Amino acid sequence: MQIKGVVLGKVDWILYVIDHIMNKNSAVIERRIRPIYDYLDIGNAKRALQEVEKLIRKQPDFLCAKILKALSLIRSGRISEADDILKTLDDLDTDDEFALQALTYCFRDLGRPDRIVQFYERALKKQPQNEEFLSHVMMAHCRTGQYKLQNQFAMQLYKLKPNKHYYYFWSIMATVMQGYENPEKRHVFLSLAEKMAEKSFKENKMTAAPEVMLYSMILEMLGKHSEAIDLLTSDLNKNLSVNKLDLNAKLIDLYVESRQFDDVFKLCEKMLSENLDEWLAWNHLIESGLSIIQSNNDLKTSTIDHITQVILSNIEKTSKSEQPSRGPFLARLMFIQRLLAKDLIPRSELGEPSALMFEYLKLFGHKPCAFMDLRPYLDLVNDSGINTFLGSLKQITTLDVTKEDNNLPENIKALRIHTCCLNIAWSLGVYDKLNSDKKLNFVSYLIHCYLSGLKYGNNLPPNDLQYSDDYLLIAAHFVWEVYQEKGDSNLIITFLSILEFALGKSQANFKFKLILAKIYAYVGCVDCLQETLQKLQIKYIMHETLW
Repeated sequence: MQIKGVVLGKVDWILYVIDHIMNKNSAVIERRIRPIYDYLDIGNAKRALQEVEKLIRKQPDFLCAKILKALSLIRSGRISEADDILKTLDDLDTDDEFALQALTYCFRDLGRPDRIVQFYERALKKQPQNEEFLSHVMMAHCRTGQYKLQNQFAMQLYKLKPNKHYYYFWSIMATVMQGYENPEKRHVFLSLAEKMAEKSFKENKMTAAPEVMLYSMILEMLGKHSEAIDLLTSDLNKNLSVNKLDLNAKLIDLYVESRQFDDVFKLCEKMLSENLDEWLAWNHLIESGLSIIQSNNDLKTSTIDHITQVILSNIEKTSKSEQPSRGPFLARLMFIQRLLAKDLIPRSELGEPSALMFEYLKLFGHKPCAFMDLRPYLDLVNDSGINTFLGSLKQITTLDVTKEDNNLPENIKALRIHTCCLNIAWSLGVYDKLNSDKKLNFVSYLIHCYLSGLKYGNNLPPNDLQYSDDYLLIAAHFVWEVYQEKGDSNLIITFLSILEFALGKSQANFKFKLILAKIYAYVGCVDCLQETLQKLQIKYIMHETLW
């Protein structure tokens, strides 16, 4: 007998046929369960349950389908029903990869990774050299905090597949974690992990950036900062393409712990020469300067002058660019805020921060992030300077932000600047003194601005937010305040309908959904509350983020 010109013996022929049948069966099974997984992946657990029940009616003994039914029930929130199915499988002894994979998803979603272990350990008795089974057991032990067992299985995998060096580093990581949970033996475990990593480094077996970062972490935990710095600045990282931002962040941490602030300055300035919006560099540049001043007050003037020069030179540089960077302007505000907080310089010597915010708004007020950028620094505006600051904003927006205006934004840029200035005025407490009637008049104006701004978003994709949504968000808070004061249910019901309309225009606006949920809960509309919470899809976000 021969296949593609290769002559096979009788035993080889039988093995070939068995392998061919098994592969064919695997393809058939995968084709049957794929639609179920597809529905689960997009969050449609109800449709997945319908599909799996159809499959069970056709094949009542199909084990994987039974487990997928439990998974669909879990994703539907019907935990008790799913648990009843899974309890019948406690004594299951199978090496069916599809069934085991489905069980893994079930117990992962239930937060019971410990139950995964027993099924894979039984499967390993049938296939002791199965790499996938071994890796699943190893990861299950990792999730349950059984780091000694994780270490054993990681080494078993490395011996099975010595070319896959990451299994060796899983063993190192497990050793490190044993040190975490055994404080008394921490140094012993960390020293062992260091020797294992050092061996790999000397043998040139480090093949991935995370392996280098793990080695540096071990050295850092042992207090060997200089060795960790030497490792991260070696030529090895160039060959492994370590993420530059991660590398610089770790180096900065090591320099700070070693109190090598001059090196922090050099590295931060190098990072800023490549990207002026690198906030990590600005933050550490300023914090390191403050640490130098704290340790030696004689260096106060020179340190402040140096940081000021770095900030101002970069502001001058980026101001000449066609696309200026926000980083230097925000760094200037943060530096002023930190100097005042530490009482290192009199406020009178710093000028008026609101003028610096005005300068920022002239350049970046049209960006969606403008308000959130300035929000941390609004406390720099004195109560006495609020009116002056708001008056200067009229030069940017041309619209009054303290009361309703007869004019409307003329384009998207003007709209964004206007909403940014409104948010600033709101955060500064400008509207707190308005009575209920004036607030409602302002709400009417904001709704008018919102409706007028919808024309700019006619061609937006369904999942994009409307440009004018912020008007309605501000209005929502005014309406809530008036409702709390007057208790007028007609007011809140009217505004609910407006919010529902707005949600139809911006289906992905989670802020609208949260406000609606709050109001529905407050007025006791349970059905509408449940529907709104389902639209938030928090359940699926939890499934994606918890594991």
